[in-house]
Amino acid sequence: MGIFDFIFSKTIKIDDQLFGEMIFSEFKKNPEKNYFECRRHFKPTDNIIEIGIAGNQTGPTQLQKDFFSINRIGLRKDYFFSKTSD
Repeated sequence: MGIFDFIFSKTIKIDDQLFGEMIFSEFKKNPEKNYFECRRHFKPTDNIIEIGIAGNQTGPTQLQKDFFSINRIGLRKDYFFSKTSD
């Protein structure tokens, strides 16, 4: 990525039903490093946490959404209870 790409590139944002607003970070020379990031309120600690999801411009895959929404990692579905745009 050159300096002009960095300065003038447009930020890609999506609004995902589970994760809320997500910002895409693209690495044109290393696309395997591309990811989305978002912030969510985490009920058990009453804090905002940041989540990074590997992927391309189409957004998180269904498998990734399932991982965060189903009790596979010991989280109850109500732990992520609100989206935040901060």
